[in-house]
Amino acid sequence: MTLRNDYIELFFSYILAEKRLSQNTFFAYKTDIEQLVSFLKNNHIAISQCGPEQLKLFLKFSFKSNFGL
Repeated sequence: MTLRNDYIELFFSYILAEKRLSQNTFFAYKTDIEQLVSFLKNNHIAISQCGPEQLKLFLKFSFKSNFGL
């Protein structure tokens, strides 16, 4: 497991245990984060370089992917 994945797994543990999110909310967050990480990897963008512009690109990509635009 990479350091990046360690931090993501720690975040998942935190939101599940500390924030006491419902299972549905937890899985929605988890799916969104996994899709973001995949998008960044596929576009050769380091997580440390992810900012507002990269998030906008991800949201645009997600919207097109989900709605076939």
